Amino acid sequence: MTFDCKIKFTSHVDHGKITMGEGFENLSQRTYEHRFTATGNKEKIFSLEGLSPGLEKGIELNSIEIDGFRLPDAEKSTQFKMKGNPHVDNVSIEEKDFRFNGDLELDIDRTRLFWFPHHYSKRKIDFVYNNNLHTCNRGEGCWEGEEGEHREEFINAPFDRSLSPKQGDHFSLGCSQTYGTAVDKNRVWPALLGYHNFGSPGAGVDSIFYNAHRIVELFKPKAMIIVFPNLNRRLLEFQRGGYFFRIPCIINGLGELYENDHYWIDSISLKEMFFELRNQMIVDNDNRYSRNFMKRISDLPCDIQVSSYDHETYQILPKYFKNVLPFFGKIDLALDGKHYGPLSHEKWVEEIKNHNI
Repeated sequence: MTFDCKIKFTSHVDHGKITMGEGFENLSQRTYEHRFTATGNKEKIFSLEGLSPGLEKGIELNSIEIDGFRLPDAEKSTQFKMKGNPHVDNVSIEEKDFRFNGDLELDIDRTRLFWFPHHYSKRKIDFVYNNNLHTCNRGEGCWEGEEGEHREEFINAPFDRSLSPKQGDHFSLGCSQTYGTAVDKNRVWPALLGYHNFGSPGAGVDSIFYNAHRIVELFKPKAMIIVFPNLNRRLLEFQRGGYFFRIPCIINGLGELYENDHYWIDSISLKEMFFELRNQMIVDNDNRYSRNFMKRISDLPCDIQVSSYDHETYQILPKYFKNVLPFFGKIDLALDGKHYGPLSHEKWVEEIKNHNI
């Protein structure tokens, strides 16, 4: 696989020599643009020779683009190997300013480059999961505005890697109320019941179907409990490079993870897709889209029990499912002041234990 690359840099010096590709030239104080192809392995972009010692400013790296995607931290993908200068040791640095003789190398971290906020795969119907949750350091379910940084990992996985589901296990599905946004992970209802937590923040009925469908295919579960959200949510789906991408959307927007460009798609294109999807959500007054997926969930070969925290959704559940659990009511709030808190989870678990759970 090769990548089409473009580098921009500014020379603050007017002496010395720069070599790019097969050609070289004397440096002048201006901005350079160099296009090249790369394989993703370490390879030289340019070489500097004849720079004077003691420079306060040298060659400043402005940006690097790979297949049209501008790297947010270009210096993290480059390494400047200083050599041939009697005043410094032959070492490598990761900076934006080069003031010594040496070679600038590009090393493309494909895992970092290809990362996307939600899980993507070669399958059209596959797990819907937020990849950002894999790196959360907190004991509560991850939420926007939380204190504490995420680990710098670039994971693309279908579900929580700490889970070890086996054939015939019990599974829980839903949106952020099931996942436990801003709630102690040991006090959310799936943990209290001993069910594998496949809650996916922002998930609508279509996302829940995708997850349930794959769970049935892979693990042949003994039972599932699903807590449904409201019905006006949808997946934004698109295909790039042979991969299928699935983003759960609410009518208010995509969220902060999609305010920036990604290698696979830019933020403007995503917003255009979302506005088109939102129009579909608005026009679908009777929620036929979500009702269709609810029917598909009810047809899965599995013991499924259901509930909801949304009154409108809860009222239609008996049309599709035989085993309807008590309504999931709100008693307290989570740390974010929006989602249901631990007492709400605990009370609901006590209520449903009278329904052969």
